[in-house]
Order: sequence, then structure tokens, then C-alpha cells
Amino acid sequence: MNTYVCTLTLPDGNKIVARARANSVDEEVDIEWSGATDRLGQAVLGKHAVGFLCWYLNGRAQQLGGQFDFRNGDGEATEI
Repeated sequence: MNTYVCTLTLPDGNKIVARARANSVDEEVDIEWSGATDRLGQAVLGKHAVGFLCWYLNGRAQQLGGQFDFRNGDGEATEI
């Protein structure tokens, strides 16, 4: 099982972090949210695939003028 971390850094420096433990980026799992999640507007509840989280948070980063980062549990930058 791998740990994946999606981080959206907002222009004001606040961060929204989504952590997931999954066997692959396609597996739907519970997400652990932290940081300025109120800035997402609508909460993303329930189980999601890591690939979906990356797509969603990367899009929100573009909308909000922030930066998106995706890493595995080792802290290595990861691509889908």
C-alpha cells in the first residue's frame, strides 16, 4: 500500500492537503483532508481515486491561482 499526498498551495500561502493510502492511483479510498479546506467551496466527501484527486485539485489550483504538488509517501514527486 502506498501513501499519496496532494497539496494545493494557495497564493496567500495557506495549503489544502489530501492524503490517501491506496494500492494504486485508480483505487477508490477514504481521503484525509487538512489545511484550508474551507477554501474549496464544496467539500469533496466520500471515497475517491488518487487520480481523481490530482485532477480535481490541479484544476482548483489553476482557478485559485495556486500551485499543485503530488508526492508519494517517500516524499518523491510523482506523476500520474
